[in-house]
Amino acid sequence: MKHPPAQTGTPRWPLLRIEKLKTVADYHEIVFRLTGLPIDFAYPDGETLRLCPYSHFRPFCRMVRATPEGGKACRASDAAAVRLAETHGEPLVYTCHAGLTDIVVPLFIGGVFLGCFTSGQFLMKKPTARFLARTAKALHHLKIGDDRLRRCLNRTLVFNRQQVEAVVQLIQLIGSFVLEHQDRLLFLKGVQERDKISLAKAFMERRYGDKIAVADIAAAVGLSPSRLSHLFRRETGATMVQCLNRLRVEKARDLLRNSKLRVTEIAFETGFQSPTHFNRIFRAIAGCSPSAWREG
Repeated sequence: MKHPPAQTGTPRWPLLRIEKLKTVADYHEIVFRLTGLPIDFAYPDGETLRLCPYSHFRPFCRMVRATPEGGKACRASDAAAVRLAETHGEPLVYTCHAGLTDIVVPLFIGGVFLGCFTSGQFLMKKPTARFLARTAKALHHLKIGDDRLRRCLNRTLVFNRQQVEAVVQLIQLIGSFVLEHQDRLLFLKGVQERDKISLAKAFMERRYGDKIAVADIAAAVGLSPSRLSHLFRRETGATMVQCLNRLRVEKARDLLRNSKLRVTEIAFETGFQSPTHFNRIFRAIAGCSPSAWREG
């Protein structure tokens, strides 16, 4: 399935550390045991080898990567393939600088590029004498030794086109699991945050008569004041101070109509710090003074 090009700028989704997901590591181990193919994850910044142990690399690739020039060329080849997969938004089967076939499968969430699952280090046909000679010549500058290169190439796995397609589909299934896992985390996080808004409202309902600040409410629900303020405004369309003032005025209205408390007493009873402040907020919300409300 083709994805749109990745968004630029700051991602709206948190970075998911693929290697931290135990199930992904389990999938990697199972695929390696079944096929002999390593699976890794390449992050957009080029970070690799966080999922796949180096010991799982095929002998030919370990040998080439062990040389300074070969390792540099491998990293450059990987990075170019990741960029291309990101641009096109679909899996890429390509030939690396050393002549082996590799696979990159891009992972997107919310239009944001997370990186690529990578696999490969195989051939799509049994190496011929001509191919072996050509590869040995192309990599002669690595000073590995032609005979050693040929021996390792002869031990390289060979997959036909149908098998390669199956490997791509398998990696895509693993990617789908990652996306479902991340979506589930984000959903739970959203539910928890909405619950935090309910908790904040309940806290104000209980403590409206006390002197409380935004920091007190935030501490009660386990969020930072700035985070809770942002969530509260996003969910309710009002600030916590506005919500608290409306709650206090609502309680004051009830007392003005149904009690014999003086206006000043009601001001302090409902959490206002002075009669002047009470009158100003009450008038702004109710459209009249506390005394006028009581008389009306």
